[in-house]
Amino acid sequence: MILREGFTIIKSSFKYLLYLVVIVFYWLATDVTADKLEEISQQTYQPMFFPPFAYYFLLRYILLGILLGIPTLLARRKEPGLWTFNLEKLLFLMLPSFIISIYPIVAFYFKLPVPFFFLRMGIPMEIIFGYSFITAIKKRKEV
Repeated sequence: MILREGFTIIKSSFKYLLYLVVIVFYWLATDVTADKLEEISQQTYQPMFFPPFAYYFLLRYILLGILLGIPTLLARRKEPGLWTFNLEKLLFLMLPSFIISIYPIVAFYFKLPVPFFFLRMGIPMEIIFGYSFITAIKKRKEV
C-alpha cells in the first residue's frame, strides 16, 4: 500500500516537472523568436506594432495563459457531463482583458493616445485572457 502511494506521488511529481519543462521551453523559444523579430524590426525600420510583430507579441502571452490553464482543463476531463463554455467569464473577464490587450495596437493604427495604464497592463491582461479562456471550458452536470 505504501509503495503504491509512493509511486503515485512520484508519478504526479514527474507530471509537474514535465509541465514546468514545457513552460520553460515555451518561454525560451518565444523569447528567442521575439529577439529575432526585434532585430528584423530594427533592420527594416518597421515599428513593433506593425504586423506580424504586434500579432506575435499579443499571441505569445495569450498562449502562455492557455498553457498555464491546461492542468485545470485536464482535471475537468474526468468529470461527468457535457462540455460547456462559461459565458459570464467571457463577457466580464475575457472581453475586457482582450480590449485592454489590443488597445495599444488599435491606437497605433488610428493614431489614438495610449494611456500609460494600457502599456503597463497589456501583458498581464493577455495572460489573464488566455488563462480565462482555457478555464472557461467546463463540464455541466447532466440533470
